[in-house]
Amino acid sequence: MYHIPDTIYHGTGYFSFFFMFASLFRSKAQRPKAKPKSQDSAPSRRGPAPEPKAKEPLSKKARKRLKAQQKQEPASKSSLQKKSIPGDADAGPKAAPKRPNSVLGGAAHRLKGSRFRWLNESLYTMTGKEALKMFTNDPSLAEAYHEGFRAQASKWPRNPLDGVISWLRKEVPKEAVIGDFGCGDARLALELSKRKVHSFDLVKINERVTACNLAHVPLPNASLDVAVFCLALMGTDWIKFVEEAHRCLKPGGLCHIVEVESRFADVQAVVRTIEAVGFQRLLMTPGSFFVELRFKRSKSQEPAAGSSHKKVGKKRKKDVDGGALLGACTYRKR
Repeated sequence: MYHIPDTIYHGTGYFSFFFMFASLFRSKAQRPKAKPKSQDSAPSRRGPAPEPKAKEPLSKKARKRLKAQQKQEPASKSSLQKKSIPGDADAGPKAAPKRPNSVLGGAAHRLKGSRFRWLNESLYTMTGKEALKMFTNDPSLAEAYHEGFRAQASKWPRNPLDGVISWLRKEVPKEAVIGDFGCGDARLALELSKRKVHSFDLVKINERVTACNLAHVPLPNASLDVAVFCLALMGTDWIKFVEEAHRCLKPGGLCHIVEVESRFADVQAVVRTIEAVGFQRLLMTPGSFFVELRFKRSKSQEPAAGSSHKKVGKKRKKDVDGGALLGACTYRKR
């Protein structure tokens, strides 16, 4: 074994001690930075978090203020939503369009129906001259009336005008001149467009119609072969309408009448009144809903055979009440 001198031994110990202290007092800048540790992984050096203190009870005034604030919050939110700009991304989906209000639609329908009933009853209870004046002052009444009439006619078992058109096509010569008294929208002239048809009513609802009082139509004497009254004897002076048809018809000409059956208080009384004007009855077909009457114009102004009246035209009995013979055709409220 080799012996190491003490001087060398002690020198080595000094150097070791020096280097140990040098490493301890190394500056922080030279030390490697420690990696930050996550708060979740590293335990807290401060120990467990202190427990929250119990809340002190609120006073009555504080509770009231808190409730008032809670009530105001929903209202403020809804107002902000209403003030949001359309098209904003945060506004959310657009609201669906509102459906038409069925209540308002029903009210409008009932209003139209009531207006039609008023017009209908008015036409039955006034003269032709008064009706012409009313519709001339307000032409919109004609459209309202025809709209209501079409709605009512759609509920009938049949349209009587269809039967009239069929009869004219089958039994009346094509060269015959026809007068449609109370034509409405002049459908008869439209259906028989290849024939000569004069269409008369209170308002010129289209180009086929001539507006006039049915007691005074713009035609010369003996210019018609056929006169048609399809649901058109509406005024209290409807007898004057028949007299005007008699004036316009050629001797032997035909007058065809269709009316609602419920209007007749006495069908025979109506027939006798028309015969007194100068007609002879050819046809009477009472049905379940309509009554059809067809007359032939006498060749002279004398009353037809079997008539109870001795004079016709202006010398006819003046005490005949047209409104009593043919009552108003009223429609029930729906």
